[in-house]
Amino acid sequence: QLLPLSRTLPGADSDGGLWLKTLYLLQAAAYPLTWFAHRLPDTHAVAMVVGGMAITLGLTVWSAGYRSNRVPLMLGWGWWALASVLLFLPLPSRYLLNGPRLLYLGAVGLALLWPVLLDPLRRLPGAGWLIWATALGLILWAGWGFVRGRLAQYAQLASTVALVDQTMAGQPPDEGILLINLPEWLAPPRNTYPLGSEHVSMLGHHLFVEELMAENLRESRPVRAIKLPELLRDPGYSYSIFGETDLSRPIQADWSPAGSQVFVITYAAGGVESRHVGQLVPATGERSPAASFGPYHLLEAVATECDGGVEVATRWGWTLDQLPSATISLFVQLLDSSGRLIAQADAPPLGVRFDLIAPVAGWRIVDLRTLWPQEGAPTAVLVGMYDYIDGERLSGQDSRQRPLPTDALALAVGKCP
Repeated sequence: QLLPLSRTLPGADSDGGLWLKTLYLLQAAAYPLTWFAHRLPDTHAVAMVVGGMAITLGLTVWSAGYRSNRVPLMLGWGWWALASVLLFLPLPSRYLLNGPRLLYLGAVGLALLWPVLLDPLRRLPGAGWLIWATALGLILWAGWGFVRGRLAQYAQLASTVALVDQTMAGQPPDEGILLINLPEWLAPPRNTYPLGSEHVSMLGHHLFVEELMAENLRESRPVRAIKLPELLRDPGYSYSIFGETDLSRPIQADWSPAGSQVFVITYAAGGVESRHVGQLVPATGERSPAASFGPYHLLEAVATECDGGVEVATRWGWTLDQLPSATISLFVQLLDSSGRLIAQADAPPLGVRFDLIAPVAGWRIVDLRTLWPQEGAPTAVLVGMYDYIDGERLSGQDSRQRPLPTDALALAVGKCP
């Protein structure tokens, strides 16, 4: 847990920030007060820490006025101070600011300290007990909210693992898993500590994705984690991708002989979103294509309405003597009985640029996508391809080489089994 992180907090990349290190440790001692900093702009962080510490020391002097509190005060402050010195002396400021977990040991002393600091409130005449209970309740509530938030963020990080577990249940044991943009950690917008950053980690540089999957799926499978920068965007928070393989050359479909299930992880404003987008599979017992769009052959297509959404599965092959184009996209349009467009999903198969998937003889792409109509009853689906640079559709032909109307293959929407 004490290994360096590959991230530098802006403005804190030097080791000379003794004042910054001091503030970072003081904010923990005054945490029940500095917790309110998440309601204020970042520019007020120093004032919140210094002001919160002044109030904390004032409570200490007040509590020390009762002889029975003096030894507990020394124990609580001493424990926190010794733990803080262990961090302050050897560690650079950047190291501290990236590791709220480093405060855990000192927090034991603070847990002993704060009930003693609140003791004079209980001794006040009249509403003393009510004031004491309110202050204690605020501390417990803030801590509960912090833990609950971290657990929720970790569950969101691990949602990819849950989706993979659900998808791979019952699949052949030698079938592989291809993970695109698997998260390593994320840091949501500042919401607790005024200084530093708050990470929620799932993987570290010393771990391997094979271990993560083997432990959670309770079986060993071929696994690859690929980083695809072009699918990443700025969602308003920091995150890191666990990329064992940076996609500097196209994905080889045949790296796992039995095929691979493909999962894409994206980063939205609301958090991490994981999707099972399809498969890379070896060809088996295929007939002539249902439709062709230039060098791309639609070998099979099925549309099924399930739980309010229409799931469309398409299987694709391509002519090997022509390299896939980087600007070709697949469109899937959902129509109602009157032919009105009620939903649409455009993206290359698997959501990955065609030229990033190496054409391998005897291998196919299975693309899965779900359309959610906002209104109307879905009755048909149109499938085709176009160049997203100029918007022109690729000429489509049916299984008998006849031109397709509107250069799109029409599918009937079936019902769930």
